[in-house]
Amino acid sequence: MQQVIDKESKTALSVQVSERLIKEIRRGILMPGKRLPGERLLAEKFGASRGTIIEALDMLEKQNYIERIPAKGTFVNEDVNHELRTVRIMFPFPEASLSPDAIGSIENWGAVSEVYRGMVTEAKEQQAEIAFQHFEDTDNEITIRRQSRRLEDCDGAIFIGHQLTGLRNATARKDKYCVAIAPAGDNPDNISTTVGREYATVFDAMAAHLAERGYRKLRVLDVFNTKRIALDDEQETIKLCAMRAAAARHGIAAEPSWIYRAGGLDINDLSKFVASSGWDLTSRTDAIFCVYTEGVPLLYKYCMENNIVLGRNAGAFGYASGATFSNMLPEFTYCKIDHFNIGRTACRLVVDAIRTGNRAPRHESIPAKLIIQKST
Repeated sequence: MQQVIDKESKTALSVQVSERLIKEIRRGILMPGKRLPGERLLAEKFGASRGTIIEALDMLEKQNYIERIPAKGTFVNEDVNHELRTVRIMFPFPEASLSPDAIGSIENWGAVSEVYRGMVTEAKEQQAEIAFQHFEDTDNEITIRRQSRRLEDCDGAIFIGHQLTGLRNATARKDKYCVAIAPAGDNPDNISTTVGREYATVFDAMAAHLAERGYRKLRVLDVFNTKRIALDDEQETIKLCAMRAAAARHGIAAEPSWIYRAGGLDINDLSKFVASSGWDLTSRTDAIFCVYTEGVPLLYKYCMENNIVLGRNAGAFGYASGATFSNMLPEFTYCKIDHFNIGRTACRLVVDAIRTGNRAPRHESIPAKLIIQKST
């Protein structure tokens, strides 16, 4: 019976043929060790040219589904069941997260390396395969279609945040299970599962710690050196609202006017702001929340120049992976983002969806860990 392929489809004809043959292998129509029909018969079966059949068989051979034996023919691989059980995951790594400008800080190096390490660790434990490939971040539809063809051999993919959104959407619409490492709201089409950070629990624990230590006012140091986009501002707002709400629950005052916001490390500008804003960095009533790690060295420099000891005259804490804080004195209190677990969870969600068949989009939140040190 002829299984005519769709010659009007955007999917390459050879890919359509290879996918049909894989389905026959998965369903047991073509058993391990079974000889496939010849190229001419396959061409008649699928209504395709012999060249298309040869390309499709080349794909299957590269994926270890078949084995070509000279003078005997083409056979389903004896070990094909292993290939059928293996989940193949693609991680298209985003241009911006690896660019010199973005990755130039210790914090970003720590974050991305922990995410990658988590994905690889989970893939190994799940006996899955994960491939890292660079893709151009673009809105050009032709480029996106071309790039999406490179993901046709994978079962699912993991994306980072708002990067490669066009490719992510195109991949998900091809019935590839996609997980985005992003906040729950960063999924407007609801076509991907998301894995993100959970603020409320760790911020509540931090506020409880500050209240117990006698701090009564929350100040905010918001210094962001790198390029900002709208999503950065949105996530910052969510983060600050969560921290202020936690502080209020524990009797710590937090006013929006108490935020120092700057796009650079200007010690004179910070000094003027502290002098005019009512910040009290001498009587150990004020605790400073460093929204981004860029501002932490600026704060330490200010304290050193003004004979202020963090943890004794004022408090300070942050929210980050922690790589920035490893050699600071006094040691810095912070909410540690569990990037390793985020990477592991993203990989596990892809594998679970493929193996169980439950592909419904959902969101999982990974809580941070409170690391209490001498700065509070």
